[in-house]
Amino acid sequence: MVLTEQSKKSRGWIYGTERSGPNAGGITSEREEANARCANVARFVVMAPRFEITIDDIYRQPTKLKEKFGHTKQSKSIRSSNVSRPSRQLIELGVGEDCTSVEAHVNVLQSEYRKMQPDMAAVKDRMTRTFSWRRREIIEGMPVEEVLSKYPFLKMPAICIDEVDRIHPTVVAFCDRFREGFVGVLPNILKLAQGKSTVAKQYTDVRHDALVEDLPGIDLRAGLILLPSIFREKIEHYITLGATDVSTPYPTIQLMENDWKVAMTSAGPSLVKVDGVDVCQCTTFDEAFITAYSMYFVFNIAYPPHLKNTLSFLQRRIVSIVEEGDKTLPITVLRIINQF
Repeated sequence: MVLTEQSKKSRGWIYGTERSGPNAGGITSEREEANARCANVARFVVMAPRFEITIDDIYRQPTKLKEKFGHTKQSKSIRSSNVSRPSRQLIELGVGEDCTSVEAHVNVLQSEYRKMQPDMAAVKDRMTRTFSWRRREIIEGMPVEEVLSKYPFLKMPAICIDEVDRIHPTVVAFCDRFREGFVGVLPNILKLAQGKSTVAKQYTDVRHDALVEDLPGIDLRAGLILLPSIFREKIEHYITLGATDVSTPYPTIQLMENDWKVAMTSAGPSLVKVDGVDVCQCTTFDEAFITAYSMYFVFNIAYPPHLKNTLSFLQRRIVSIVEEGDKTLPITVLRIINQF
């Protein structure tokens, strides 16, 4: 067996060994070569420009090897790249704050959360002081459950909605913008939704049998429920009825009612979930809807493809938020906006 110069170099690079002595550059028998390899197996290393794998890694620690080079099953956590917003935002740390002071603020927040009557002025102050650190942690991938454990007041609908005002500050509060903006387009939404789903037929029946004083509330809840249908999207991806539990990393609302008619006529409690975590309970349907939508911003979640048109419409037409790097609205959304 004759080794070319290229083969010699290749073998030396692969095994991290260099022959020396009388037989340097010579040819050994296959048996001698095999014995040499066995004698030095503990020292054999696969060399590469940026890492090395030892024999022990290959044969004795397969699990660690997979972890070392990322060959593990991807988690369905909300922090996975397919549900996180691509952030172009430069987070500036709070002036005068460091890890020690932030830890102290977090301790105060957690202490207040355990009280029956927390000092909400102190809570608002500490949430503001820790905002920059919290945004950096979330953008860098802190899981939802961990965020809620560290900043438990985000489980309160009002505090969660207020967080959007810190992210996108304006003169008019996010909650007020949502309510006023949606009421302004509600008649058009109800008109466009007619005949587009079975839920629209149920709304017609409910409205026909309702008292006059109940109509404003029914119209508002129906408009929120029917909104996705005008974009040919399904409300079931955003709202579930009864005990139905949908496994999704995105914000969802679980209503206690078992049918859409009851959901339109009553203002019963509901549960808001994110990434399989029960985040908060809301007393009214519209509060739950706004809270769930605010969580896309609070937890830095990208819009899911199956609700992208609906959520983009809410962002650009209802609450007037434009983020850096936002793409042009889809034609479907632009056509709907032009009809209002």
